Amino acid sequence: QRPVVLYLHGGAFCLGTTQSYRHLGYTLAQEAQAVVLLAEYRLLPEATIPDALEDCHSAYRAILEAGVPPERVTVAGDSAGGNLTVQLLQRAAAGAD
Repeated sequence: QRPVVLYLHGGAFCLGTTQSYRHLGYTLAQEAQAVVLLAEYRLLPEATIPDALEDCHSAYRAILEAGVPPERVTVAGDSAGGNLTVQLLQRAAAGAD
């Protein structure tokens, strides 16, 4: 089973889409020989940062519910996505997954 990378895009919590990160996701998948999933999350000002975190957490839970063991999942991101990555991993480490 190939590893899975859940990639959270950047954009200062108010910009960026999975569409704008497709090329990066494709390149990452090729280089890491992994399945790369780009999570879409709600953006400011229509939503809050906790809303964005909840969307990312839902994506992570869906990967686990699909049968991928946690040790085969890497969460990564840049800028705001990096912030969400840290928050998501803290939540998972606390047993909130």
